[in-house]
Amino acid sequence: MFKKRTNGKGVTPVGSTKLFESIQQEDYQYAIRRAKKRPGEIDQWVEAADDALGAEKNGVLPIHAACNTNDPSLELLRILIQKYPDSLVLKDQYGRTPLHIAVAQPCSLQIIVELISTHAIGKDATKEPDANGDLPLHVALNHNLKSTSSSGKTSLFEALFPVVQELVKAYPQSVYEANLDGKTPLKIARFKDMGIDAEAKLRQKELVGVLNNGARRTSTVPLNQVKKQIHTQSHDLDADGTTTGATDRNVAVDEFLMRVRFVLCLTFMSWGNIYMLSILYFLSKGTRRRARTQSNFPAIC
Repeated sequence: MFKKRTNGKGVTPVGSTKLFESIQQEDYQYAIRRAKKRPGEIDQWVEAADDALGAEKNGVLPIHAACNTNDPSLELLRILIQKYPDSLVLKDQYGRTPLHIAVAQPCSLQIIVELISTHAIGKDATKEPDANGDLPLHVALNHNLKSTSSSGKTSLFEALFPVVQELVKAYPQSVYEANLDGKTPLKIARFKDMGIDAEAKLRQKELVGVLNNGARRTSTVPLNQVKKQIHTQSHDLDADGTTTGATDRNVAVDEFLMRVRFVLCLTFMSWGNIYMLSILYFLSKGTRRRARTQSNFPAIC
């Protein structure tokens, strides 16, 4: 018998199961039959030998393995989610949900939508950070923009766009969420080195627009984060995506503008004082003139 739910994660991983092995071998027909016949293996954590799955310590579920294959089976994925929907937000050793693994592959848009939309808990996976503080949106941009820049192909962009749209649609605030390095998905999209390929640069600009537009369509983003992000976007950032140099420049500009406003205020105050003194002078002059005129008239008895 397999031991279940006994450690800090709630599980004790076992060596393997037939369901898990068939998924790793991409024998999906057998995996589908096995999942239907032995549903108890669907929620069984396994110590997989594949380091990419991070199963050394806490193990992984069959759904993690399914999302880590080259071409996941949609039918199998639906069975795994139906039988164990909580698996959508459960994490491996590196804190990755099945969605993290799927967007890093990248899996097809249909698989991504299935992970997010099939069950109500699926959207919660878009809000879950991994051990590096990366949301699925961070992972999708980091992995796929890197692949695009190294291969020089823009076809990956075409596959990435709808995936990014789905992730932003499910959790618009993720555009402004920073990972442990202090980088938001928007910074990653803007400053990822795409080489000198003009077409790739154009697609990169379009991707930034997708992120911005997706985030603006929601009112759930805190106002202070929106203001901070707009302020960041309106100034030049350092090469590593930080705002250290830009902040110094902004402070200098603000001090200069403050001094200009102070001088203008003094100037207007001075002209205002001169204007008021002029009025008082002419009023007093007219009063003295009328007084002299009246004194020249003879008294009437």
